[in-house]
Amino acid sequence: MIYHHIALNVPLGLLTYAHPAAIKSGTRVVVPFRGKPAVGVVWAHSVAPSFSV
Repeated sequence: MIYHHIALNVPLGLLTYAHPAAIKSGTRVVVPFRGKPAVGVVWAHSVAPSFSV
């Protein structure tokens, strides 16, 4: 899995999501957020997650 920072229109800062392939920065994506789909923009890819798995 490759981790990506995704910018959503929420006051939480960048959120980290995993995807099996790298997604180019600047790409619009739909991700789950609080049980609903949300549109965001890939800010960075191949980042280290900020949590332990």
